[in-house]
Amino acid sequence: MNASNIKVVIPALKKTVAFQDDLVKKLNGVTLVQRAINKAKKLGVRKEDIHLLTDSEEISLIGQRN
Repeated sequence: MNASNIKVVIPALKKTVAFQDDLVKKLNGVTLVQRAINKAKKLGVRKEDIHLLTDSEEISLIGQRN
């Protein structure tokens, strides 16, 4: 199976996290959501095969920019 057959779904629901801003806090300048997107890209997954499931406009904006 190659990376072109892989779909990635990143669940980033703000209401279900223990601490409200965990998904958008930066570690070395990169948010947790951005790290997940970057990891999927490193695995060779195409941009159109990475899906971000969220209830937050802020997280949605991060996904759209990437």
